[in-house]
Amino acid sequence: MSATCAEHRCVYTCEQGFVDVDGSIATNGCECASSAEVCDGEDNDCDGFVDNLFGQGQIAVGGAHTCATDASGDVYCWGANDHGQLGVGSTQAHAQPTRLPAPAQLQVDQISAGESHTCALNTATASLWCWGANDYGQLGDATPEMHLSPVEVIRPAAPLLAAAVAAGGRHTCAIDTANQLYCWGDNRAGQLGGEVGVAFVDSPSLVFASMTFDAVAAGAQHTCGLSQDGLIYCWGDNARGQLGAGDFAVHSGALQPAGLPATGSFSAIAAGGSLTCALHSEGSVFCWGGDTSGAKQMKDGQGMPIDFSGASLSVGSSANFCALNAQDGTLRCGGINEGSPTNQHGSYGFSAIAAGSGHTCAINPHGRVYCWGDNSAGQIGSGIPGGRVPAPLVATCQ
Repeated sequence: MSATCAEHRCVYTCEQGFVDVDGSIATNGCECASSAEVCDGEDNDCDGFVDNLFGQGQIAVGGAHTCATDASGDVYCWGANDHGQLGVGSTQAHAQPTRLPAPAQLQVDQISAGESHTCALNTATASLWCWGANDYGQLGDATPEMHLSPVEVIRPAAPLLAAAVAAGGRHTCAIDTANQLYCWGDNRAGQLGGEVGVAFVDSPSLVFASMTFDAVAAGAQHTCGLSQDGLIYCWGDNARGQLGAGDFAVHSGALQPAGLPATGSFSAIAAGGSLTCALHSEGSVFCWGGDTSGAKQMKDGQGMPIDFSGASLSVGSSANFCALNAQDGTLRCGGINEGSPTNQHGSYGFSAIAAGSGHTCAINPHGRVYCWGDNSAGQIGSGIPGGRVPAPLVATCQ
């Protein structure tokens, strides 16, 4: 920036990307020409970070794909796309974040990814959209057809006014604005909460009508819900102890995991693969599944319970979980059978986290997405698919 001044007034010559908002009589110099970031490889909002458009957004990780929302509610996806799980209108894979050419009403503030399908929710309008694999009706549009672009979830009897969504392996569940739970898709293990043996349901079906829920989490073939009274209930497959029942037997109906505290309540829940973890009001995290038949409290190397107060939870399908405290950026990850969860990638100060089948992604306060782990399908978002990425690598937009 340079300035030519006379008679107490200055005319500024601004650098590229900056403007003098007050014109020739400006007294405050040059300001950034834009307050919003776009995927163009440039630092549009002049904060020193390129393509940092995911600030205040959400992140979701599926089997081999990743999706994120920006501050305006647009959706970007990358990675495997053999079933249309990226929602870009084709089955072409993308190794960099690619914006969905979706209708304006798709503007979303929640997103969840399953094995090969993705769902996104606009809580302002309570509208829910899904895309990708649909072989078990997991898109909820009453058809078995794969969709390469978002389709709205429908309910034959009345519209589903959704407030929260969770995509599992091949099934999906949502909580409506009255806190009732609906599930659809694959039900071969009873993960929809209904009768075991019904192969699938292709549109939202009310489950446990006498109960109300604040949160729902979906694994590969099991589901757990956090009731409004702070209790945890699970149903579906239990071959690896994912119901927390204290055994590996088949169970019907909703069960409360064994070994959970008798007092207090839970405030958050997350599931992936065969594992579920929940955050207790006193700050402890309890996990079950992954070949562990009852709830296990997460402890440090000295055997003391770790305080996860204020953390958000994310669970991957390999019996591992991450707990992120967005206030101080502390990220602890570990497996239920691997001893104490360890601090990881603390220098990034992440504000959101999502774990998947083989990779994990997070958003930092500047709105940049970082991913690490399996990159066989380009799910890291670096533009170069293949191999394994051991440390966080920034996803670059195309």
